[in-house]
Amino acid sequence: MQLDKYDSNDRTIAIVRGYDFSPPPEMAVRLGLNERFAVAFDTYRNAKASMYFDAELFYSILGVICASLECDRLVVSDSSGTVLFDDTAENAISAIAQANCRLKEEDRMPSAYMSLYRCGKVVGVALSESWLLGGEYPYCDSFVLNVFTDDGMYMLLLNACAAECRTKHAAIRCVMTGLRRYSDRDKQVDWPHRLLAWLRKCLS
Repeated sequence: MQLDKYDSNDRTIAIVRGYDFSPPPEMAVRLGLNERFAVAFDTYRNAKASMYFDAELFYSILGVICASLECDRLVVSDSSGTVLFDDTAENAISAIAQANCRLKEEDRMPSAYMSLYRCGKVVGVALSESWLLGGEYPYCDSFVLNVFTDDGMYMLLLNACAAECRTKHAAIRCVMTGLRRYSDRDKQVDWPHRLLAWLRKCLS
């Protein structure tokens, strides 16, 4: 895939496939959603004095991910597990974005936890992280959207994000593979959850 040229545009993202530091959230493991697709949104803007959360780009990327997974319902929770929005993906994303825009710029943050549904079944789990005080490349000084799905979704999500970046005049500064995938050892440790996920797939 031809990536957009990185030049003077300071509206950039990085995309990572696979795992680096943390395992998938428990819900993702339980449902067998073991493929990680991560988008790191740079917080640097030449016109801003401090780190900046680009809510428009973040939620537009979340929107194309939901569309790519044919998500018809999105449940958004805060870090304590309290449900903030539960609606169609389009309506929920619009409501989150509007709520963010009502905050002062320095108080805006990405949504902590999201469950993506299709026809009543969870097809993706999204978790956001803040790497605002350094960190490893390519996460340093960024907000990261981690999306956990079934295997085989990577190219679909990558192409959707690349197309959206062109629309939003953003650049993809790098596409990387994480240090590891969800390993055989991890699968053995979580075999009860994986067995339950397999049974659910057989019965669905």
